[in-house]
Amino acid sequence: MYIPANADIYKYKTEDGTVVYTDTPLGKNASLILKSRKSPADAFNGKYRKLYKNIRKYYPIVKKRAKEYSVDPDLIRAMITVESNWFPMAISSKGAMGLMQLMPRTAKALEVNNPFDPDENIDGGIKYFRMLLDLFKGNLRYALAAYNSGPTRVRSDSYFPEGSETRRYVVKVLSIYGGEDKFEYIPLRRDLHPKPIYRLVLEDGTLLFTDTPHLSGGTNF
Repeated sequence: MYIPANADIYKYKTEDGTVVYTDTPLGKNASLILKSRKSPADAFNGKYRKLYKNIRKYYPIVKKRAKEYSVDPDLIRAMITVESNWFPMAISSKGAMGLMQLMPRTAKALEVNNPFDPDENIDGGIKYFRMLLDLFKGNLRYALAAYNSGPTRVRSDSYFPEGSETRRYVVKVLSIYGGEDKFEYIPLRRDLHPKPIYRLVLEDGTLLFTDTPHLSGGTNF
């Protein structure tokens, strides 16, 4: 296999007039004629090292928050890999922000003040996903689809055609999480159509999510 070498190349003349090319600057008469550039392999390795560093840095937060919301941290790890590839400052073309790619409206509803703060972002993202799991009675595919495209769309149209963004998203996450997933279509039963979810703040500051708007001021999700 051919592996390209990368080094600075210098040119100089010996006392007898011989022109020599070398990667070592021998004396003051040596002149730099070619500056080395990073190879694709170097760039890849640098990117991989940064990714590995970010996973080591942020995965402990994932495990802590996932435990609080009774969600498998390895599932959240797969989601973050697909959502942002562990880049905390990621912004999508649609405006989704941070590690778990929270939309501005969702971040505001979840009281995430700084979506680029890894702790806040992960906490808000897992909290939101826990709500979606409850909303769809533990159906993992529907919860993931709702995280990608919104719960309203999943309630109104449970079928995602092959090749659609949402279908690709669910397949990617589940493939990373637990191996290959075929994403078989399973129609929603009538009893799986959930009620609207409301966010309520109690007098003592407790944040409550409920499907019964029995208190005024509830925000409809």
